Amino acid sequence: MKKFFIIIVLFFIGQLSTLIPSLACEELVNYPRDENVTMDISFQELVQTDVITLSDKIKDLRSLKVSLYMEYNKYDYNRALLHLIPALRQNRVLETFTFSGGEVFSPALTPRLWSALSNKAALTDLSLGNIIMVGDTGLEELVKAVNQNIALTHLSLRADFRNIPENFLSLPSLRTLTLSCSTMYTQSLTIPSSIRNLVKLEKLSLSLGNMKCLPEEIGNLTALQELVLNYNNLTMLPRGIGRLVNLQKLILDHNKLESLPEEIGSLTALPEIDLTINNLTMLPRGIGRLVNLQKLILGLNKLESLPEEIGSLTALQELYLTGNNLTMLPRGIGRLVNLQRLILGLNKLESLPEEIGSFTALQELVLNYNNLTMLPRGIGRLVNLQRLSLDYNKLESLPEEIGSLTALQELVLNHNNLTMLPRGISRLVNLQRLILGLNKLESLPEEIGSLTALPELVLNYNNLTMLPRGISRLVNLQRLGFDHNKLESLPEEIGSLTALQGLYLTGNNLTMLPRGIGRLVNLQRLILDHNKLESLPEEIGSLTALQELYLTDNNLTMLPRGIGRLVNLQRLSLGLNKLESLPEEIGSLTALQELVLNYNNLTMLPRGIGRLVNLQRLSLGLKLESLPEEIGSLTALQELNLSGNNLTILPRGIGNLTNLRFLFLSGNLIERLPESLSHLDRLERISLQHTTFNASGDQIKNWLNTKVGTINLTE
Repeated sequence: MKKFFIIIVLFFIGQLSTLIPSLACEELVNYPRDENVTMDISFQELVQTDVITLSDKIKDLRSLKVSLYMEYNKYDYNRALLHLIPALRQNRVLETFTFSGGEVFSPALTPRLWSALSNKAALTDLSLGNIIMVGDTGLEELVKAVNQNIALTHLSLRADFRNIPENFLSLPSLRTLTLSCSTMYTQSLTIPSSIRNLVKLEKLSLSLGNMKCLPEEIGNLTALQELVLNYNNLTMLPRGIGRLVNLQKLILDHNKLESLPEEIGSLTALPEIDLTINNLTMLPRGIGRLVNLQKLILGLNKLESLPEEIGSLTALQELYLTGNNLTMLPRGIGRLVNLQRLILGLNKLESLPEEIGSFTALQELVLNYNNLTMLPRGIGRLVNLQRLSLDYNKLESLPEEIGSLTALQELVLNHNNLTMLPRGISRLVNLQRLILGLNKLESLPEEIGSLTALPELVLNYNNLTMLPRGISRLVNLQRLGFDHNKLESLPEEIGSLTALQGLYLTGNNLTMLPRGIGRLVNLQRLILDHNKLESLPEEIGSLTALQELYLTDNNLTMLPRGIGRLVNLQRLSLGLNKLESLPEEIGSLTALQELVLNYNNLTMLPRGIGRLVNLQRLSLGLKLESLPEEIGSLTALQELNLSGNNLTILPRGIGNLTNLRFLFLSGNLIERLPESLSHLDRLERISLQHTTFNASGDQIKNWLNTKVGTINLTE
């Protein structure tokens, strides 16, 4: 008996000795390795690697991504697949396979690719993008291959669907299913009733283009957490959708839904629903039962009213209603005490209920493009509001209570009928943007200077004739816009705005600038087009950070010598003035890239212009009789416009402008062109209308060695 016991023990020891290495090997195989676990294979790698080498590379991969791209032709695709298919067959441990960006052209290769996937017992995640099937046969072959992978849990397919086979929806382990069309077809796609078999499904996405209805059986998918049905032609939802009690996300944008079933109110776990771009004219009263709803998106529908029950959505944080036909809001909306974002632009609202003041958690309120003529006083109770957009309404005044919005950072009021601002606006101490363009403001309150944190103030297209001195206290202002007002002067105090980077004053009645403007040491853009300026102060030369200076259409007869100190200036526009000369100091603007001087009274240019070595565009007119030889030093020049002058000859140095692409000489007295012009290898266009030049376009092309693309000799 003892001997028998010893034999038994030895036997188990022997078995254990063989079992331990076996267990160790199995653990090693299943344990994720640092190398050869995942690989992304490009088209180039597929066609440049032989099958044996490729098989060796991918045989132990757990995750494989193959990327083909549309620019390759049919032969290249087939060659790539001929390498991939046999290599793919050798892999027995593949868990994730992604095939994207290509088109399968050969009917013979399509089923072979699917067959290579059918022996993957470990495959759980399969994603196939932009696969063009050859008729329904290709899809049936894919279905056959997929159905052999009973462990498959994630399937994503973007294909040329013409129908969806019944047995395609019978994978028992599937948790995620994404089907989308790669092209649009006129016939309606129908989801088979067999979808009810996918009882473990948690995420379903069906963006199929022309799907018009859902089967009632979709209500069987009670494990479903996310349902995406966007970009279809759905006109209604089945009542069974109310049985999806675990749904966390419902995406229905870009359909043709005209109504929602009352049963949608049964989705009490739902936190988000997107119904953008449908044909909804009303909401069911049952929507008020969505007690966990946090985000409701209803933009671009045809809603004319909201049900009183919407006030029951007390968990709601975001409500989007842009682009509907709402004329009023229900009073019950005031019960949405957790609302943080309310978007109501592009409606027909004429007033807001006083209850809007109950939104004490609100951070963003958008009401642009409505018909509001006034705001309720209760708006002052929105103590957490950070952004308020009211542009394109009919507001004639703002309530004094608006000053209570002390958290406000952005206030946009473009295109209203405001004639004045309330003094209470001075209490908006955290304001970052104040946009008041296209109103009827004639003055600003002195208290506006209290907005000391303000970086941007825009008052374009108003009737302002002067600025308050208090504006000097806006020490953090970076952008100040007063285009198209009636300003005749600027206060000396404007020089206190030392943080200013952009000053916009186009279309006013300014005749001079204050000397204090020279203290704007951080100014980069100064726009003064269409004013009545007769001179510039010498102090303008102190604006050493200035990059752009626009002075078109003024009455300037000369420039101050100090302009030469603007060493960072890149654009200088001086057209439509009365300049008779330029200071020699203009040659110090070595950073200048664009100089516009057309429509002045210049008869000559200073020689110093040749020092503008970075100039790319130069426009000159109207009375020049000659050009200095130094113009040939502008070797960076790409465009030279000399139209409408009195030039009879061009200097030989013009042939040094080797980067010149466009040369405009129309309306001069030029009879011949210098031979050095043939050196301009990059010249694309030359214009000679209304000159006394006699040569034909072909003659010029031959002379210029056919380098010029366009020659204009006549109108």
